[in-house]
Parts: sequence; C-alpha cells; structure tokens
Amino acid sequence: VEADALLQHPWLPVTIDGVQLLSKPWFGETAYRILLTDMQSVWEEKIEAAAVEKRSQELNRRLRASAAAFFSHLCEVAQPCLSGGQQTGGEVQMSVNRQQDGDLTLRLKSELAGLPFYWEFRCSPAPVALVCAHLVRPLLAMSRLLQSHVEQLEDLLFRKDEEIQDYQENGATLSRGTEHDDRSYSKENFRVMIPPGSSSELQSLSCLSVFEKLRCFLQQIGRISKQRRAQLMRLEGICSILSRFNSIQLSLFI
Repeated sequence: VEADALLQHPWLPVTIDGVQLLSKPWFGETAYRILLTDMQSVWEEKIEAAAVEKRSQELNRRLRASAAAFFSHLCEVAQPCLSGGQQTGGEVQMSVNRQQDGDLTLRLKSELAGLPFYWEFRCSPAPVALVCAHLVRPLLAMSRLLQSHVEQLEDLLFRKDEEIQDYQENGATLSRGTEHDDRSYSKENFRVMIPPGSSSELQSLSCLSVFEKLRCFLQQIGRISKQRRAQLMRLEGICSILSRFNSIQLSLFI
C-alpha cells in the first residue's frame, strides 16, 4: 500500500543542515518510508512498527512511552522537515551524515514530555528498479510531454503565420498604431529560445530551476501564439468589413 502511495507523492525540495535534497516521505499509522536524492545518489528507508519501537528505545533510554506515542511525535516533528516546511524555532534540529559505505543518516533532535527525543533515519542506497520507478520514468514522461507541447506550438505558429500571410496577400493590413510582433516563425529561431544550459543543469538539484525555466518558456511561446491569434482576429475583422463593403457596392450597382 505504501508503495502505491509513495508513487503518488511529488518530490519536494528540502534543505537539511545546509544540504539540498529532494525528499519523498510517506508516514502511515505505524510505519514510514522515505526516499531522498541529491541527483547523484538515491537513498531510501522503510521501517515498520516493531523497528520503530526498537529504535526508539535504543536512542531514548530515558523516555518511557508507547511505540504509538513515539511514532506520533516522530511524525509531528519529522514530516515538516522532510516536506520542506518551516521548523518551529530551535525545537527541532536535523543533521545529515554521509557514511563511507554509501549510506545516509539523518539525525533528528526534539523534545518529548520535556526530555530530549532523538531519532535517526538510516537510509541505504535505493535499488535501480525503485530509482527508475520514482525518478527516471517520471522525468522521461515529463520530457516527452514538454516535447509534445513544443511540437504542438510549432504547428500552431506555422499555421498562424500561413493564415496571416494569406490575409495580407489579399490586401488586409493591421490597424495603425497597433503593436505586434511581425517576425516570421522559423524552427531554428524557436529552438534557440530554449533556455541555455538546460542539459548540464539536469545533472544537479538545479533541475528544478530547469523545469521552472521550461514552464516559463512554454508560457512565453503561449503569449506569442496569443499575439498571432490577436493579429489573425484583427485581420479577420478587416476582411469581414471589406466583404460587407463589397456586398454593399454590388447591391448599389444592381
């Protein structure tokens, strides 16, 4: 169940102890599972109720509470840290420790019933199948979707240019004083508009900024297509007036 739930969760940017990560946390009633990546490695930890109780007793020998109480407190203080939320003052502290064997440990410190509460997320490198399911395939799907949008916009701009040119060849002109973009569309110029450095930035956490640039880029193309559409509507209006004028002239002669 948690595997399906985790697939539906987005990757969230978090900064822990000055380290930028992407996090995918899932907390159930008595268990949790988290995925972490710095876009160079991917780590995971999956823990059940029995392991929660054992680790709670191991790290908090002075505290006496049920496993459910430990887990409830853990969810309350850890979820904001792993979801990019704000930590409340100095009550919660979390640090990152990279192990030589490739493991990643997140150490958390807070307070429970007036006493220090400690927890460790002991994450190990994730298997290839899990990385593909949660990171590679979604990125490929997003890339294909963006490519599809670009192709649709290319086709739209081509058709708008052809229609505008057809109206202009038939004697229609835009109203005086109207600002418009009269540059003709070409695939080469269109491709140049793609934000530079996107491929190299995908190698790091700044891939989030790349996706933001791509989103802005698509919005920019959308604005251009709206300009083209506005031009076309003006030209259609002019042609409609000319058509009615010709009809009137024809009726007068008749």
